Amino acid sequence: MRALSSLALVVLVLSAAAHDVAAKAEKPEKIRVAFGAWTGPGAGAFKSSLKPALGKGCVVVGRKSARVLIEGKVEAEGKGAVLHLTVKSTKTDEIVESRDFKSPHPNPSSGLGNKIGRALIEIAIRSPAE
Repeated sequence: MRALSSLALVVLVLSAAAHDVAAKAEKPEKIRVAFGAWTGPGAGAFKSSLKPALGKGCVVVGRKSARVLIEGKVEAEGKGAVLHLTVKSTKTDEIVESRDFKSPHPNPSSGLGNKIGRALIEIAIRSPAE
């Protein structure tokens, strides 16, 4: 009986290891992005609020090895703020896409950061690899 439980334990460990290998093999490679200039009041708060969501599909690297460059400009609008986001190709310096995000407060919420991060991941995926 003891040998049977040892054998069951070995089978359980091997199946768990095989499952981990399969799960790791399915993950796509993260897209390399770089941060450029971020200007305006509260630009650092906007930049840091999108990093957790951006980390799910992208990895931040230096400009030379990145696929796209992300730049932001924050402008005050009433009691809130508007983030003008520009995504550029690092090789040709052409604008891939530009979008605006409005915040009702001068500091972004985590929900807005997640929204911006998901949008950046989609833009980076669509950008041409060079």
